[in-house]
Amino acid sequence: MNINDHQQWYYTTGDGEKHGPVSIAAIQELALCNRLPEATALLWAEGMTDWVSVGNIAGLIQTGNSIASANDVENIPDIPLETPQEPAGLPTSFPDFHKRLFAFLIDMVFCNVGIIIVILIFDIDTMDMMNLLSVGVVWLYFTLQESSAAQATLGKKWMGIKVCDDQNNKLSFLHATGRHVGKLLSGILLVGFIMARFTKKKQALHDLLAKTFVVNA
Repeated sequence: MNINDHQQWYYTTGDGEKHGPVSIAAIQELALCNRLPEATALLWAEGMTDWVSVGNIAGLIQTGNSIASANDVENIPDIPLETPQEPAGLPTSFPDFHKRLFAFLIDMVFCNVGIIIVILIFDIDTMDMMNLLSVGVVWLYFTLQESSAAQATLGKKWMGIKVCDDQNNKLSFLHATGRHVGKLLSGILLVGFIMARFTKKKQALHDLLAKTFVVNA
């Protein structure tokens, strides 16, 4: 049976509120004015068993084809609720604190070995030069590897974890550098590093500042 002018319609635009009853002409006008977005709007009419996406029947509404019979209005079904989901691509799998700790200890062993090798090669014998060298080696060690395709230092690879941004993508060299500089703040009384044990997404202070995450590889 074709839709008739007396059929009562109800709609929601995605705000969780039911609107109506209104006529089919009103529904058509709302659709033509783009006030019924196909992504979120739902429709219900007399005789229909449940709410239907406006995108599925918008064409039928405009052509006047059969959708539902004009029965007496029954109880309007509840608007179906969708379970909120994390947007695709966001980081979701976060390692335990001990994984990050062991990875860091392994990395520091490699860094110290590298510093010693460079000192011996270039015969550096002044404390100022040694300190400057140490800062440079540690910086390059972390930033070059964490901005690489592997997204992980040797220690992180060993522990099966890696670093990513808030879209689960690898860091650029500058982004990795910013994250590394943030470790200066995390290192104050070690509180910033320990935050990775208690924050919801296992972020240390420098992760929060740089909007980065350590995730399971």
